[in-house]
Amino acid sequence: MTSQNNRYAFNIVGGPSKFDLMVSLFEGNPHCRRTVALKLEGLRQEINVAITGIQQADGSGESWNFDGWVLGEPHAHVKGYYGSHGRAGYFHFIVPFTVSWNGGKRTETVDTEGEKKLSEALDKLRENLNRDLTNLIKNARRM
Repeated sequence: MTSQNNRYAFNIVGGPSKFDLMVSLFEGNPHCRRTVALKLEGLRQEINVAITGIQQADGSGESWNFDGWVLGEPHAHVKGYYGSHGRAGYFHFIVPFTVSWNGGKRTETVDTEGEKKLSEALDKLRENLNRDLTNLIKNARRM
């Protein structure tokens, strides 16, 4: 993972049971989609993820590689690893890109507008107490 993409990577510090992962995967109804809540280190609130793919990471039955989509803000494709026994793992947002064909060669280009939306949405969710205190002081002075 490149350093640029590290801003889209997070540690999972709390999450669902193995059963809840399974329900999210198999209850794929678009009208009443089951999601799992993940608490990510450095974000203010849990995010809700619809699990769209899962694979055993090892033979333990407790370690999982997963794919999914965040429902809500930011609406984004995600991938990660999750240990259901310890309810921890890691998680990263997939930066949106476009694919084009030029002379029979596939070219992937970062969707700059999509990346900007993702970055702005994550900035709003990040814990930044210094920024919060600065804004609080600025607003108090106006009163």
